[in-house]
Amino acid sequence: MVIAVWEENKLLLKEKLTLDEDNAFKKLEFQINAETIGNHFYTVKIGSLDREENLVNNNYNFSVRVLEDKASILLLYDHIHPDIGFWQRMAGQDNRRKIEVTHISEFNQQLTGYSFVILMNPNTKFERIMNLMEEKSIPYLGCRQGHNGLDILEPVHSLILESSGYIKQITGPHQTKY
Repeated sequence: MVIAVWEENKLLLKEKLTLDEDNAFKKLEFQINAETIGNHFYTVKIGSLDREENLVNNNYNFSVRVLEDKASILLLYDHIHPDIGFWQRMAGQDNRRKIEVTHISEFNQQLTGYSFVILMNPNTKFERIMNLMEEKSIPYLGCRQGHNGLDILEPVHSLILESSGYIKQITGPHQTKY
């Protein structure tokens, strides 16, 4: 008897199976690698035994939804800061994360494809991108230097900027998995 796993009309796995009176049950495990994101529909087909009367249960259909597992992070800055290297190293430790570091003046205002944004010392130059992130509900984190010289990380939903270019008020924490 043969057991086979199909994805639509493509044979993925095939294994010969031997059953007898002493070994009437057998557990098999298969690993199927997902190559594309989305819904995948599979069929497991088991060959019939001699004198088997009911063949209805020899086919089993199931589906798997493959989700995007990679996070694409955008880090925007106006002035060079040592923490930029920290964020690059943190993202580089996990191959499921990709970080793009861009100066705010070179940013093309396109957020498509980013799952998270880090703003280094945001000022008035960041106002347009902050409005865009709020519009598109993209989670972001503001990093700024506090009065004591220590860096402060604050999950933010919106930043209110003074005319001097510095943060005046932070409102509404934005929930994120990072």
